[in-house]
Amino acid sequence: MDLQAIVPPGALPSFFRIVPEFYLSISGDPLIAGAMGLHGAPTQFTWFRTFITMEGLFQLPVFFLGLYALKKDSPYTPVLLTLYGSHVTTTVVPVLTTTLATPISANMTNTTPFISLNASQLTILMASYIPFLAVPLAMTIDGTRRMIQVVGRAQELEKISKRS
Repeated sequence: MDLQAIVPPGALPSFFRIVPEFYLSISGDPLIAGAMGLHGAPTQFTWFRTFITMEGLFQLPVFFLGLYALKKDSPYTPVLLTLYGSHVTTTVVPVLTTTLATPISANMTNTTPFISLNASQLTILMASYIPFLAVPLAMTIDGTRRMIQVVGRAQELEKISKRS
């Protein structure tokens, strides 16, 4: 959905615009709204649009490559898990902190669109973003653990071969 913020207007059928419109109507997500040019100064969300561009150019291809590697039980799987997980984790942390820094309105109906959030919107956003932190972070830890094991085995084999 967020990739629509970087796709030229009119490049996708109008049906696809329904998804972000619905999401924004229930979440009030200031970052997606800003990246789509619905609020803020034109350059205010350049950092987030850059993250979205990297998602499309790097994260998405590495994700599918990682799925393929997992399916084939490739020895490169830990590298891809670590690469993907660490990249996603480091892009989601600023998104979470920016969202958490958005002012909260005590009144459920009197929020300024995309400038403040009510408690319900914040809950929706956290439910949307936290899995994108937790799962990639777990992938990073798991991939790193697997690589450490592979390096350890390689070092053991090297010691054995030197003794022979």
